[in-house]
Amino acid sequence: MRKRSQQGHQTAILCTDYSCAAAPMASAMFARWSQENFFKYAREHYDLDRLADYRTEAISEPLQVVNPDYRTLDGQGRSTTGKLNRRLAQFAAMTLEAPIEPKHVEPFIRRKAALQEEIQACRANAMRSRPSARPRPTTSRSTNCPRRRAFASSAPTASSSSIPSR
Repeated sequence: MRKRSQQGHQTAILCTDYSCAAAPMASAMFARWSQENFFKYAREHYDLDRLADYRTEAISEPLQVVNPDYRTLDGQGRSTTGKLNRRLAQFAAMTLEAPIEPKHVEPFIRRKAALQEEIQACRANAMRSRPSARPRPTTSRSTNCPRRRAFASSAPTASSSSIPSR
């Protein structure tokens, strides 16, 4: 199949799939060319092959980093607060849709009371798990981290200077 542009440029597409219609086959080929051009550009200008490198080297100077213990405790506190907020929203959304009769009101009050107890337990748990309630430093030097949590950076390569800065 050949396509000639208005400027006279001609593009030819060769394919061995004779059963496929020309239009879908041409659009698939152009989409593939677009992807190939993108990766060629990324490889040349952003050193794409270097980004897939798994080598690391130790960071030489100590850095201020988030304390890993604080990060864990902070995550637990945020999780507990999220659970509390969801239960509070559920409590606020609970309404009695049925007529006000003892057979409808009593189960509703039991459900609402059970949810109120969950909310009180969540509040107590949230107060205990707050980072401000625990005496831990929020940051520490990277040299103070346990070995299993040591930080490393990607190893530089000879072509790392070709990466443009943003």
